[in-house]
Amino acid sequence: MGHLKFNDLAPDVELLTTAGKPIRLSELWQGKVLVLAFTRHFGCPQCKEMMDNLVAFKPELAAKGLALAVVTQAAPESAHPTASTNPSPSHRAAAGQPADDRQ
Repeated sequence: MGHLKFNDLAPDVELLTTAGKPIRLSELWQGKVLVLAFTRHFGCPQCKEMMDNLVAFKPELAAKGLALAVVTQAAPESAHPTASTNPSPSHRAAAGQPADDRQ
């Protein structure tokens, strides 16, 4: 797969939710417009600031009919504590570890 450019369609990959359940990316945007954010990892200060800002604007996004999901490079057990203390994205954020990489 080549590099994605702005406004390219996202590939319909399977990820793991913070609960460790597989989910297809397309499930997050069914029937709604999705703000899809990617982070490096939860320890990244810039990523945390971005997530905090997105969470703060979630009510405004929802009022405009937009859903929010965050994909990060973390195993579900690492992502869950952050997602549970940061009530925000759809499906409690998706852990960016592809489902087929599960151990």
